[in-house]
Amino acid sequence: DRCYNTTKSTEQFTLKRLTIEDIKLTDITTKAYDMTNINIVVNDIKAKQLVGNTKVVIKLNNKTFTDYTMQNGVLNVTLNTAKLQLKNYTLTFKFAKNSFYDYKEQNINLCIVERNIKMNIDVNNPKTTQNLSLNVTIDDAGRTLNEGFVIFKINGKTLKDENGRTITVDVKNNTAQLNYILTSAYNAGSVNISAHYRAKNYIQENQTVKTSIIKSDLDDVSIQIDTPKGENTTLNITLCDEVGKQITTN
Repeated sequence: DRCYNTTKSTEQFTLKRLTIEDIKLTDITTKAYDMTNINIVVNDIKAKQLVGNTKVVIKLNNKTFTDYTMQNGVLNVTLNTAKLQLKNYTLTFKFAKNSFYDYKEQNINLCIVERNIKMNIDVNNPKTTQNLSLNVTIDDAGRTLNEGFVIFKINGKTLKDENGRTITVDVKNNTAQLNYILTSAYNAGSVNISAHYRAKNYIQENQTVKTSIIKSDLDDVSIQIDTPKGENTTLNITLCDEVGKQITTN
């Protein structure tokens, strides 16, 4: 147009990256041997869910534990914590800077704690001087258990072997079994049987049940004695129970 001169105007402006807000994740408690699952949505400072890909580095006590590419603000990752010891750790989440978002770093606490089990005791009602059969089954939320051991007590007294050492029964496939020969120290009557489970990374578990020790029957004895009139006779008799085992007393 002949009535106007042409002018040119240039303006500069800077696009600032958005800030990532603190992740909505409290301290984590995980049982020994378990994995740790994290599934959260990450927002920016305007409370809008992140878009695009964001690289996340997760450190454990300042050592790189794993790295992960987060898509559209969804942090869904499983941490292999199954071999960690029982203690507190610091988990550091480092969100890398990209075209949209500034660098973000946040710490939370990870605590690895002992596992707990459920225990059941099955016990027979033996006769004196016979076997006391003890069977313990252990449930660890469906996990196969082949660690730890069980000790048993009768009326609070720990069962020991013939050398005076505490009897320990290893747990195999979630069970611990013991056949204990009752001695003359145990009289007929009601008794308390307790099982005590001990293992690394597990809370100690104790359980007590009642059973009865039944009196054994004496074996029938038939004796024929021929003694001349006027003479004394000495008798040596060994008493046995119904299964032929010699009876002893304290």
